[in-house]
Formats: sequence, structure tokens, C-alpha cells
Amino acid sequence: MCCSDFSLDAYWSREADTNKLLSAEAAAVARRTAYPHHDLNGTVMTALRTILAALTMISCVLGDNSGQYSYGSDVTEAANFAIDFHNRMSKYAFVYKVINILSATLQIYPPARVKHIMTVKVGQTVCKNEANVNLADCSLQNSLDLKTMICHFVVLEVPHSAFPTPSYLLVDQCN
Repeated sequence: MCCSDFSLDAYWSREADTNKLLSAEAAAVARRTAYPHHDLNGTVMTALRTILAALTMISCVLGDNSGQYSYGSDVTEAANFAIDFHNRMSKYAFVYKVINILSATLQIYPPARVKHIMTVKVGQTVCKNEANVNLADCSLQNSLDLKTMICHFVVLEVPHSAFPTPSYLLVDQCN
């Protein structure tokens, strides 16, 4: 099962702390299933499904153990939307673009709303902060002059909505 195909109904996180929480939960479920008086059709099957979900989450969290998390295109698009909006609302001389997504958490709100909670490292580019700047065409400033910031963004995404824009920046904090 691919991590991008995996989802929970209410809450899903790719942060490293999730590994500890899910491991503890999986261990507790495993202890409960060790007792023989549980019936196979009820509690044990529920416990096995919980363990499978926990192990899948852990594998998504750990990835390839390289220390760099690979976020899906939806998270990357939300981060780019957030920094683009941040640039338009700021009075910086140059625009900033995403260097790295440090952490991202998704909260799913049925029927079709997704809240992206992200911590992102951004860097100053060589492009002037003017209307209609395409961040894909902007390169980062050289390493001696590069100014970086850590930003906390919360983006609410409403796909297929009748509203003019399907995404909204709810929190925008950079320092």
C-alpha cells in the first residue's frame, strides 16, 4: 500500500512523533490480543486491523529512512499556494519560495475539505516582489546573500467548490 493512497477518516500525520504514538498503540493492541479468551470474529479482528493501520502509518512516517520526508503533490501545492499568498501580502523587496517542507499534517473534514498544517523553510529569490511573479522561474539568491525564514502555514483546501478559489490561507506566520 502506497503512503499517498493511505488515509484515515479523521486525522493523519507524517511527523516523526507519530511513530512513537503509533508504536505504543500497536503494542497495547498486541498485548490485548495475546489473551486467548478473545473471540476471533470481534475483538481480535478489530485489533489486527488497528495493528495493520498502525504499521502502515509507521511505514509512511519512516519512508526510506533517509531523514528526508517525501510529501505528496497535494502538500507541495498547498505550501506553494501559501508562500505565493504570503509574498503578495508582504512588502518584501524580493519574493520567497519553498526550500523544504519540514513537517506537514493533514486533517480531513468530510465531505471534501482538507486542512494542511505545515512548517516550511523558505528562501529569498532573485525575483522582485511584483504582481504575477512565477515562483517556478525564480532561483534562490546565492548562498552568501540567501535569507531564509521558517514559516507556519495552515491552508484549507475545498476541492471542486463553487467558490472562486479552492484554497484559503488560514494561518501565515514567518520569522
